[in-house]
Amino acid sequence: IGAQISRLETKGLVLSNGEFGSRLIEQSRRFQLKFDTLEYEWGKPFDLAAVEQRLKGRAKPGWLWFTHCETSTGVLNDLESFKSLCAAQGVKLCVDCISSIGVVPVDLRDVYLASCASGKGLRAYPGIAMVFHNHEITSAPDRLPRYLDLGFYHEQQGIPFTFSSNLLHALHAAVRRVDWERRFAGLAELGALLRERLPELGVNLLGSEAQTSPAIVTLALPPDIGSVKFGDAMQEAGYLLSYNSEYLRQRNCVQICLLGECTREKVVSLLNALSRAC
Repeated sequence: IGAQISRLETKGLVLSNGEFGSRLIEQSRRFQLKFDTLEYEWGKPFDLAAVEQRLKGRAKPGWLWFTHCETSTGVLNDLESFKSLCAAQGVKLCVDCISSIGVVPVDLRDVYLASCASGKGLRAYPGIAMVFHNHEITSAPDRLPRYLDLGFYHEQQGIPFTFSSNLLHALHAAVRRVDWERRFAGLAELGALLRERLPELGVNLLGSEAQTSPAIVTLALPPDIGSVKFGDAMQEAGYLLSYNSEYLRQRNCVQICLLGECTREKVVSLLNALSRAC
């Protein structure tokens, strides 16, 4: 997406309210894009009025890039509102949907570019990157590396480079017979159960002031409970949580992720184990 944006010759706006929004800012710098930022505290929702003001300003951006599900906090940013704001101002909307597709319904109409991956919510092996677009893309042989040139892929009408058929078949197997309405409803039920019960254990949940993903819950542990020690204890009890990423260690956070297969019985058992660990 960064490579395609570099062809627009317009200044943009990159939003961040967590680790992965910060990574979009980093990628924009690495591509030497011209852009401004609007950054919020981790777990806080974006101020849509402030974003709209930026989009209507004299130095109105030509494109906007943000993360739909901020994986570091579980905050689910308001894609539909951003679609409306950008459409009204003629701004091209680019979205990181890596942790939202396969977890909640996602409508990419009126989105210029969107990214997804074969892991996370689609539950296949990680390793396949996907970029969705609703417009014609031409190649840019004088500007972009072949592997990052979506127009080159499009013009080949197929697979231009050696590709892992094993990963592709795994992805096909993961998505071909899914009852998506049932999956979304099941995740919503489990996520609600976690967010209802976890505060009883005396831990803070990031993103509690915002809409959140049902599949990602981030626990901000108190200073006297080290996240790595806590995560190790949970692993010994048979539950592998997310806690070893640098950005989680720095903030003393632990994550519960329900992106794969999970049952209510296992979530209840997890809650009991968390209670004992606390």
